[in-house]
Amino acid sequence: MKKFLSALMIFSSVSAFAGEVVILDQQVMNIGNGRTMADARFQVDQNTSEGFVDVTVTEERYMGGHFPGPVGCDQWGRCYPQRMPMPMPVTVFSERVKVEGLMLMGETVMYHGAEGNVDCGRLGLSRVFRRPTIFLNGNCKLSARVTGNFNNTRVVVKLKTK
Repeated sequence: MKKFLSALMIFSSVSAFAGEVVILDQQVMNIGNGRTMADARFQVDQNTSEGFVDVTVTEERYMGGHFPGPVGCDQWGRCYPQRMPMPMPVTVFSERVKVEGLMLMGETVMYHGAEGNVDCGRLGLSRVFRRPTIFLNGNCKLSARVTGNFNNTRVVVKLKTK
């Protein structure tokens, strides 16, 4: 019983550690009126076992063009396709950032931080294309946000560990 309680206390103290590290906080070029999305993904170099985060900021801009759909007709019976704006994704920022402490150990992706070692997932092959893929287990999460206004837009990427 004593061993069970001590094991339970050790397990609960290990799972209580939670940390948050800012990976990237950088100014991005002026962004227009479209919807802006930030994306961050884990990457691992198999040759050097180093871990990276790929950050991409995409803006949805509306370009004029013909939209296949309803046709507008004038009072004399001449019909023309209506011009409707079409959303076009435009990448305004893309960068690969090296994360200190994120590394590949065998097939396991580990993060060595101030809270201790965290198992983030494993590196395996995808089912369909048989390409190297990181399968995350939920202990490490990336959050990417675009903050600020038109003149001072920043992208902030944080790594959260359990």
